[in-house]
Amino acid sequence: WPGGVKISRAVGDVDCGQLISAEPAHAQVALPKGGGAVVLCSSGVTLSPRKVARIIRSRQYESATEAAQLIVTESKASKHEVDMTALVVLFRFEEAEVDCQVPTGLVSRDEPTWWCQVDR
Repeated sequence: WPGGVKISRAVGDVDCGQLISAEPAHAQVALPKGGGAVVLCSSGVTLSPRKVARIIRSRQYESATEAAQLIVTESKASKHEVDMTALVVLFRFEEAEVDCQVPTGLVSRDEPTWWCQVDR
């Protein structure tokens, strides 16, 4: 597999302790006012992260389900059919005034805490 074992960090594999980290990598990011997306794909989806981002940014879909279908369809065009599953969560804030804040100070980096105030 080009690039190594990608899913192992997300799922963890304690038996391979010296080769693969069972500790998940995580980060906290602020979403832009226009929104954003979280995309989770099975190992059968072989598109590069850049290609997936291009599909999401194209906005050639009406729903998260359609966005996921576009990702799977594009992946099927480039490879034989195996388990190709995509989950897309869309965050769209164009219709509302949103103020998201990440508190500073006594917040653990291991437990991200944030909240959003949405005014419609």
